[in-house]
Amino acid sequence: MNSSDAKGPHLDVIVVGAGFGGLYAVYKFREMGLKIAAFEAGGDVGGVWYWNRYPGARVDLPSIDYSYSFSPEVEQEWTWSEEFASQPELLAYFNFVADRLDLRRHYQFKTRIVRAVWDEARKLWTVTTDRGETVAATYCVMATGPLSVPRDPEIPGVELYTGELLRAGRWPHHRPRDRFQRADLSDEAADCADRDAYDFVARVRRDRGRRVAAHERTARLRWLNAFACSGQYAAAARA
Repeated sequence: MNSSDAKGPHLDVIVVGAGFGGLYAVYKFREMGLKIAAFEAGGDVGGVWYWNRYPGARVDLPSIDYSYSFSPEVEQEWTWSEEFASQPELLAYFNFVADRLDLRRHYQFKTRIVRAVWDEARKLWTVTTDRGETVAATYCVMATGPLSVPRDPEIPGVELYTGELLRAGRWPHHRPRDRFQRADLSDEAADCADRDAYDFVARVRRDRGRRVAAHERTARLRWLNAFACSGQYAAAARA
């Protein structure tokens, strides 16, 4: 997927991101018959839910709110097991959609867009990847979302910490989710980080014998709920 000759052929649309917006954009533009190139920094589809794999991660809205409604096939063939889906189930949904609609073939994964320049004379966008590739298109859709770049806590002296430092937004994919001897959590990082911390505390603290210390800048009231998905809920979701 390389169009390094700036004067050569160009595409119709470049899509950046493989989350909810990116997958839908690729599907929609393909249905319109446009020529597409899509890029994703992660190793697969899922967007923020590809990166957020910390223990206890789940949605804070009903699962149906995360469902696509543009495709009857997708809507009817998928059944949520919980009213508030966990991260693994949500990621499974992304994979189901990508497979069912054959969207992966349009993507180049593990590729980050580092530059996007508008050429006024040619009325084209030229984007450059971290691999040194350049691609030109009439339109460039940045479906990167507002939560794609995690923010580290601004804690004086954190660089002196010698233990393992983990971030909810960049949880190691290879790490077992429940193996902790001790955990210190900070809720200083970014918007919605309080939910990340509470989900994590609930999962780690539930495992008997674990020591958990949570440090929170501002006290908040947060409901922690996980509901099994009833048959009535599933039927209503398909109605």
